[in-house]
Amino acid sequence: MAGKVLSRYGEEIKAKADNAENLVYHGELPLDEINRLMSKAHLFVNTSKYEGFPNTFIQAWMNKTPVLSLNVDPDDIIERNGLGKLCGDFNTLKATIERMIQNDSDIQTIGEQCRTFAVDYFSLRNIEKLYKLICVDYSGVINCEK
Repeated sequence: MAGKVLSRYGEEIKAKADNAENLVYHGELPLDEINRLMSKAHLFVNTSKYEGFPNTFIQAWMNKTPVLSLNVDPDDIIERNGLGKLCGDFNTLKATIERMIQNDSDIQTIGEQCRTFAVDYFSLRNIEKLYKLICVDYSGVINCEK
């Protein structure tokens, strides 16, 4: 488990994690360390009540790690693209984790989809699209200095 504790609720979760035998709470980590953890993970579980678009989703997908999200699925990207599952409640989250752990081949198959999706949409392969998005005005004129 990783992340910054920002609330009383977060403090309660941290206290429970600190006392769990099968869980390590890493706290807030730098980007490279999160990527290292994601590369070893089988699943990424997001329990946020709300977020914009979590960078950790992209980090997970780049590392072939499916996302199981309790509440957050911006623009239905997880569900529409088969990148994991939006669970909606803790019972469904728990059941989904248990089912996926028992079907390692599902994790691998979804993980491959995650990697393909992440590379297609979030990698430097898209630099030209980003350049045009940022540097081309509505008339089609490039207005960025090279």
